[in-house]
Amino acid sequence: MCIRDRVIPFTFGMTRIMIHFSKQLLSARDERMKLITEVFSNVKLIKMNAWENFFQTKLAEKRHNEINLLRKLWLNETILNFVMFCAPMAIATVVLAYYVYQDQILKANQAFAIISTFSIVSANLSQFPELVTKLTEVYLSLSRITKFLDASEVESLENDVIDDKQIQDFAVYLSLIHISEPTRQAEISYAVFCL
Repeated sequence: MCIRDRVIPFTFGMTRIMIHFSKQLLSARDERMKLITEVFSNVKLIKMNAWENFFQTKLAEKRHNEINLLRKLWLNETILNFVMFCAPMAIATVVLAYYVYQDQILKANQAFAIISTFSIVSANLSQFPELVTKLTEVYLSLSRITKFLDASEVESLENDVIDDKQIQDFAVYLSLIHISEPTRQAEISYAVFCL
């Protein structure tokens, strides 16, 4: 009874920690995916300006942060699984010890009945940590979907009219930027100049 009363609050505490780490992990994944999308979208510009090392370092930092959060989450799940695996054995041990402590004679059939009952309970309890993990993922997914669906609509750009003069001025400005920036190879400089 005493062990069970400590296992249940411990499980809820671990679940709160798992939710916290899962939220941080999802945010870290989002940041990393934004950076990867940015890199893939601008790969020509990154190569032309020799920014590979800068973006590689940024991406490695994001991935390192994500891996650290994964380690914390997996450690939390491992502790929860271990506690849920050991709890039925510990409860059975305490029950048998208390029975003997009360100066009762423990017969083999009674001991086997108690142990088999706790083994049946442990089979169900062994699935509980996985259930907690999956429910945490469902909760976080539903909260992210709700946040996305409740977000305000993006204003349409149909009313914004851009004339040809603005486009030409912008293109000349971009061309001058590319020509004036130093590049690492003469072929790239020449290719940009030809644009």
